[in-house]
Amino acid sequence: MTSDDRLIFAFEKGLAFYKPGDTSSMERIADFELDIEGTRMNDGRVDPFGRFLVGGYHSDPEKLVSSMYVVFEFKPFTLSRYHRSHSNTGTC
Repeated sequence: MTSDDRLIFAFEKGLAFYKPGDTSSMERIADFELDIEGTRMNDGRVDPFGRFLVGGYHSDPEKLVSSMYVVFEFKPFTLSRYHRSHSNTGTC
């Protein structure tokens, strides 16, 4: 949860902020690999430093390509994308 009581969600093709109880508050903040066919966000978590990490995967198990996104700050919003040959949220 952010300092202004919003949650961050990882959807199949992007990240969004959402404020619980406010159905109109969905704010798309990042797209996920629109340039790579067959990938999607997989799982995410907050690390011990408070960063939100979310990894991706390719639907074809033979193609080990995807990225890991790391949200460093929520206000102002700071996001980094790390291209990897294989992504898993537990490693960066």
